[in-house]
Amino acid sequence: MFSPAFRRMKQPWGRWQDREVIVEGNWVTSRKPDDLPAFNNRELLNLLSALPGRV
Repeated sequence: MFSPAFRRMKQPWGRWQDREVIVEGNWVTSRKPDDLPAFNNRELLNLLSALPGRV
C-alpha cells in the first residue's frame, strides 16, 4: 500500500505532513510533482529574502 520510503519516514525519526510545502530551517520539500507550483513559490520567497535589503 505505502512505498518503502514512506514507511521509513513513519519511523520514530521521521515526520510526514500532508501539506503542499514543508519548510524546516533551510530545508524546503513537497509531497509530489503536483505541488511543484507551491514549492517554486516558496523557493522564490527564500531567494528574494536572501537579497540585501529584503526581509
